[in-house]
Amino acid sequence: MSIINHPSATIPVAQSGQLSRTENETGQPLSFKDFVFRSKANRRLLWIALAGSIIQLSLFKSCFPFPDFISDSYDYIESAALHYDVNLWPVGYAKFLYLIHQITYSDTFLVAVQYALLQISLLYFFFTVNYLYRPSRLTLQILYIFLIFNPIFPYLANCVLSDALFSCITVTWFTLLLWQLRSPSRLSLIIQMILIGVAFTIRYTAIYYPILSCVALLLTRIKKLEKIAWMIAPALLIIPFIRFTQLQTQAVTGTPQFSVFGGWQTANNALYMYGHIQVDSTTLPQEMRPLDRMVKQYYKWAPPGYFNFDDFPGTFFIKHSDAPLKQYMRRYVVNDPHARSLAMWGKVSPLYQNYGTYLIRHYPLEFARYYLLFNVKNYFTPYLGQFEVYNVGDDNVWDAGQYWFHYPTSQVWSISKTAQSFVFFSYPPSFLLLNVFYAGCLVWLLITRKFRRLSPAFQQAIWLLTGYLILNFGFSVLATPIVLRYQVVPLVFLFTFSLFLLEFTDFKKPITPNSAIT
Repeated sequence: MSIINHPSATIPVAQSGQLSRTENETGQPLSFKDFVFRSKANRRLLWIALAGSIIQLSLFKSCFPFPDFISDSYDYIESAALHYDVNLWPVGYAKFLYLIHQITYSDTFLVAVQYALLQISLLYFFFTVNYLYRPSRLTLQILYIFLIFNPIFPYLANCVLSDALFSCITVTWFTLLLWQLRSPSRLSLIIQMILIGVAFTIRYTAIYYPILSCVALLLTRIKKLEKIAWMIAPALLIIPFIRFTQLQTQAVTGTPQFSVFGGWQTANNALYMYGHIQVDSTTLPQEMRPLDRMVKQYYKWAPPGYFNFDDFPGTFFIKHSDAPLKQYMRRYVVNDPHARSLAMWGKVSPLYQNYGTYLIRHYPLEFARYYLLFNVKNYFTPYLGQFEVYNVGDDNVWDAGQYWFHYPTSQVWSISKTAQSFVFFSYPPSFLLLNVFYAGCLVWLLITRKFRRLSPAFQQAIWLLTGYLILNFGFSVLATPIVLRYQVVPLVFLFTFSLFLLEFTDFKKPITPNSAIT
């Protein structure tokens, strides 16, 4: 019987429709490889995914022949073209762009590679949860369509941004964690460590991935000393990269910083509450007073209704050109048109970090009320961001984009600049509903003590996912802008396990703890 509540209705082995899908002719457990490739129906799913992905991407590119660009895209292109080892954003994706560029400068090839990597990781995840947890046929059909024919993935792959590559790595890494709970292997642990290291060079969100790996290791049946060794292992890749980045940043800005953007983000977060507190500038450290005076003048000058924080959700004081952070940078840092953005931003970042930290430490309640609660709302109903308007509404790309992809002109076009906003308008409220449903099911299972009726393997998977969602929530609210493209992977995991929980919480027959593969 399924771990969830229906007898397994999935694909039989091709040689014998009477065999269990997890056993071969001799009654021995069927390997995952044989499960995927020996099953006629599973092979059919692979062929459908291949053909469907090609058709889906072809139709998409006929409507959007050029990639989607935002300002961050050109930062990555600049890093790739000039071989920077440090810039405003992590350089891992820039190295990926450079690698693709050595094969061809075709933007379509870049998009196709990103899309293919996404689809492969999603298929790996799909067949893994199918093999491990044995959901019903209907659940699998819904999940397959959601993962393989979801319009958000071609859009994500069409962006010259790190999101598609980072999502692919994250889905693969999390899937390996699920396998680790069932049958740990040293090879799998080595691959996980490498994926964490690579993910960290692409987006600093991966900084909490080692914590989740530690949770998975605690749930894994291996020797204690070996657990400790594997818990420490990711640091062997992450710490050298952090130190290398600090030294490279020091060479450009004069101070050893790991993330130049971090200081700006901290100050931005603190300024959301500034209009509701009274700061005595004379109590501030001397170096912060000019900045604080500029902030005071800004709040005093701004007319009623001027602060529409929805213009730049969660990053108003970073992106608004009139906001004091950019004003201060322009006034107190030499505005050399030939200087790197990293140098300009990096020279003020330490001051912004100290200033924002000072305000948050002295006004914690106001910070919680006027920023954290505001960003919690943003998290559960993330802004469409990049998915709202194609190419930020422009008909042209910057010179760097034209140069990198060898466009004859800077002009780009699409079938519509706003069509995607109609396609994805339901995704933010869906993300909210999935979070509420998942949390509600978990609480219900615990209160009614029916959680223990799940198989041990599925219980561990639920705890692992819950840990991931909590860490992602904390990091998103505190340390990064919140937009839909950053929440695509959590959306995938939430949808998958919410489907499983929906099936379980509607059970008609009692479930024994041994009713699933363990």
